[in-house]
Amino acid sequence: MIKKYSAFLDQVDRVLFALLAILSATMVIVILYQVVLRYCFAAANVWAEELARFMFVWVTTLGASIAIRRNSHLRIDLLVDALKPKPRFILQIVCYTAIFLFLLYLCYLGFDLMSRTMVNKSAGLRVPMAYPYAAIPVGSAFMALSCIEGIAKKVVELPTLRGGSDNRKGARRR
Repeated sequence: MIKKYSAFLDQVDRVLFALLAILSATMVIVILYQVVLRYCFAAANVWAEELARFMFVWVTTLGASIAIRRNSHLRIDLLVDALKPKPRFILQIVCYTAIFLFLLYLCYLGFDLMSRTMVNKSAGLRVPMAYPYAAIPVGSAFMALSCIEGIAKKVVELPTLRGGSDNRKGARRR
C-alpha cells in the first residue's frame, strides 16, 4: 500500500518538477524583460513585476512540498540524533503529525483567504487575487500528502527497530 502511494507521489513530483521548471524559466524571462525595458528603454509596464512575484509564490510553495518529501528542509537535529532508534522514530512520527495538522489548518485558512479575495483584482494583471493566494492551500495540500507518506513509512519501520540498540553510522559502542 505504501509503495503504491509512494509511486503516486513520485508521479506528482514529476509533474511538480516540470511545473516548477516552467514557472522558474518564465519568471526569469519576465524579470529579464522588465529589466531590459526599464534600463535600456526607460519604460516600464505594470504587469511584469506582479507576474514574477505571483510565480515566485507558487514556486516557493510547490518547491516546499518537494523539500518535505525529500526531507531536505533546514533543521537542527542534534537532540534527535542523540536518541536511540525507537524514541527517534517516535519523535519523527510526532513531528510529521504536528506538521501535517498545521498544514491542514493552513490549507483551511488558505481556502478561506481565497474565497474572501476572489472579488479583489490585482493592480497590474487585473486577475482575482485568489489566484496567487491559491498557492497556500495547494502547496499545503501537497506538503500534507508528503507528510502522510513520511508518517506511514516511519510507522511501518518502527516495529523492526530494537528499542535499546543504536544502529546509527558512527555511533559509539559501549
